[in-house]
Amino acid sequence: MLCLLPALAFFTRPAHSAEFVDGLTDDVGLFNSIALDSAGFPHCSYYDNTKQDLRYASRESGSWVTEPVDTLNKVGLHTSLAIDGTGNPHISYFYDATDNLRYAVKIAGVWALETVDVAGNVGFNTSIALDGSGHPRISYHDASKGDLKFAEKNAGVWSIVTVDSLQTTGSYTSLALNSAGEPSISYHSGFPSRNLRFATRSGGAWTTETVDAPGTVGLYTSLALDAAGEPHISYYDATNGWTRYAFRDAGAWTIEVVDSASAAGSTTSIAIDANGAPLILYKSGTTPTLRLARRLNQIWSSVVVEPGPHDSGTYGSLALDAFDSPHIAFYDGTEGALYYSTVVVTSTASASPFSGITFEARPNPAVGGRTTIVFPQAAGRAGGVEIYDLRGRLVRTLGSGASWEGRDDAGRQVPAGAYFIRLPGRTETRKILVLR
Repeated sequence: MLCLLPALAFFTRPAHSAEFVDGLTDDVGLFNSIALDSAGFPHCSYYDNTKQDLRYASRESGSWVTEPVDTLNKVGLHTSLAIDGTGNPHISYFYDATDNLRYAVKIAGVWALETVDVAGNVGFNTSIALDGSGHPRISYHDASKGDLKFAEKNAGVWSIVTVDSLQTTGSYTSLALNSAGEPSISYHSGFPSRNLRFATRSGGAWTTETVDAPGTVGLYTSLALDAAGEPHISYYDATNGWTRYAFRDAGAWTIEVVDSASAAGSTTSIAIDANGAPLILYKSGTTPTLRLARRLNQIWSSVVVEPGPHDSGTYGSLALDAFDSPHIAFYDGTEGALYYSTVVVTSTASASPFSGITFEARPNPAVGGRTTIVFPQAAGRAGGVEIYDLRGRLVRTLGSGASWEGRDDAGRQVPAGAYFIRLPGRTETRKILVLR
């Protein structure tokens, strides 16, 4: 079933511009992937096109720290990043000089690098996920045979299988694991079908199916599973120049058009919030614009994350924190730099008169915890603002125009880390970093 849905505004664009992460002197930020650790801090993997190596950036200290990971010649394309429960980054990527799939993990401050698959020209469009024990699983494209492949590491040993070898298939892969650790993969089937495909494993057996056809559809796929384990896929329809979305419920697929603007969707990244609503990051228009869309009450709406004329949407990735606030990494092709941005989400499900109100903490990060919460006085009369920790526990309630000195309601100093500011009864949040 194909649905064309109207738009309805629900986002607030952040007052500040995107944060610079890395680049300018070198052309960096291609094939970027963003992930959040358990404390909500962002991490990025990406490719340095000048030095032709793999790089990594983290923002745990309140400012970005960047470093090289793998400096072999022409290494680090098609990166995908996951963070385990202890905060260790895991990266899958392509080694172009030898046409191999590579994997990197940082433990106790030291990077360990290894080659996963050398059987032909393998390792395009990698996607990594970690099971409950932190073991890596990787989906990727075998360009030599035109196959979809899957690799998993258990007890220090990699196992590799071909998932789909129908025609020329397996590009633009995206991997997600369900609560039992079983993998699902969205991907594009190339010539001659050019369709969107989906694969899942259960009980050791893989099943595959076509999700969307005909036409050239299923490019730049991104996959997420909801709380029930049902798949949600964003992708690009090259025939019509549309960004599309597919989801499965009770065994049946529904397909919708997210954005029908010219040349929309030539990159996509999807995430599912706590209410089961999908958010999709994508590139829109021939004048490159990075946009973020959300589906609420069966209606799609979107906001510009980074406008043109800079080429800011060719590579972009999305992650949601514990409060469903979007965190975005993107490559500015005009500057040759990697940037990071956030977007405030305002729920339209509430009839609150403060829908769309923006607020912020100044300064942020707050050194020593002292900062001023700037928000409309009307919101303060309605109950001020609430400050929560990353576990969702209420730390402090402040009145209108108040400053926060970095203490909880009992007067105790809060530890350094990330906190969230929220208006009572609203889902809109602002993140603040306390540094000590």
